[in-house]
Amino acid sequence: SKLSTSSGSATFRQTIGVLGGARLAFGVSPTTTIDVGGMYINTGWRQDLSSVQSNFSSVGLSTTGRTLLSTARVSYRPRRSNLYVLAGGGYMVRGGDAWDQSNFNTITFKKSNPVGVVGFGLRAPGTSRFTILVDAELLLYSVDKANGPAFFGTSNSFQKDLIVSVGIPIALTRP
Repeated sequence: SKLSTSSGSATFRQTIGVLGGARLAFGVSPTTTIDVGGMYINTGWRQDLSSVQSNFSSVGLSTTGRTLLSTARVSYRPRRSNLYVLAGGGYMVRGGDAWDQSNFNTITFKKSNPVGVVGFGLRAPGTSRFTILVDAELLLYSVDKANGPAFFGTSNSFQKDLIVSVGIPIALTRP
């Protein structure tokens, strides 16, 4: 989120991170799959302050943390197609030094929130036993991640996070 004041502006952003996770999928029909998953994202936040009343143009503060994300999704793949669409929901929890309120006396953090998930994917079969899945998911949520004087009171805004994942499904039964 970004806020401008007469003395300058402040920008607060969650940083881009690397994700690791797993999903468990259940085929309910030849075209529909339900899956649940958990992900660990190495991320934090960055704040940039720019001032129009001092001798410096901008100052940045950055710290690391983590985000845990659990999701439940339904995907639909039309017959004879390698493309699929997905929709679902989830829950996000932030932690680590970036979200530890004891590190910042006057700042409060919102550490968890529900999310909506929409996206699409591509199923690329290499052989009868080897397939690669590529997903692009958009996490949609509204949350006020941080409040305090250092942030000039960030506003509650609609957030969008893009997750691109590549995976190899491991079948627990024989096809």
